[in-house]
Amino acid sequence: MDPHIARLISACFYDNRLDTSEKRKAEASELLPFSFGPDFPTSPLVIVDMLHVSRTGKAQSVESDRPRWNNPTEVKTVVTLLERLKADSRSVEKPSLAVLAPYRAQLGRLIRDIDLLKIKQNRLTDFRSFNEDEKFCGTVDSSQGSEADLVIVSLVRNNPQTGIPALGFLRDPRRMNVLLSRARQQLVIVGSLEFLREASRHATEDPKDELSFVLRFLKTVDLLTAERCARGGPAASIVKAHDIRGPKS
Repeated sequence: MDPHIARLISACFYDNRLDTSEKRKAEASELLPFSFGPDFPTSPLVIVDMLHVSRTGKAQSVESDRPRWNNPTEVKTVVTLLERLKADSRSVEKPSLAVLAPYRAQLGRLIRDIDLLKIKQNRLTDFRSFNEDEKFCGTVDSSQGSEADLVIVSLVRNNPQTGIPALGFLRDPRRMNVLLSRARQQLVIVGSLEFLREASRHATEDPKDELSFVLRFLKTVDLLTAERCARGGPAASIVKAHDIRGPKS
């Protein structure tokens, strides 16, 4: 994976013990074989920052547990990103794509809407799947052992609670390690940073604290936004979800 994505994974889950080979560091200067358009960052890590539920003026969560955990707003944002996505025509082979979520209900919504995107708009024909079933979507379990040039992750959870009840599957460092470590060149995370900060506000940096990796994630994201990546631009970028627009007609 890109050295800066590896830096995030190492800080969150491996006590900063991972290192990147010199060969992979050199490859990190190459241009991405895909683009979301000229106004979207080419940073190895991009956070599409969703509005925290407390900012919406609504009492209910943005997420929903009916029938199972899903987040329609994040589905819409992911689909809008995919509408903008294009492969570089100069690429020798099709870049690989994975769209991942920690909940099967969210995955079902994503599969449905992405299938419609492929059929109605003839999108994503220049991309290949990250696995053998020719589907672009996967859960934590189905993506384990696989990787893709571009990975888009929908975190789903966004509620006014704090601690473990707020995070659900996101509290599990083993599952989050798999979810965030599948990307070779660019990792795009769709979720609310404010929610993660609020949900982990009682956590400590003690390794025995179940939520300490969430604090390390937030701290590393902040550090990477101030660093430069090998291809130019920041190592991590934060884009407000409301600034994401579909392709021009």
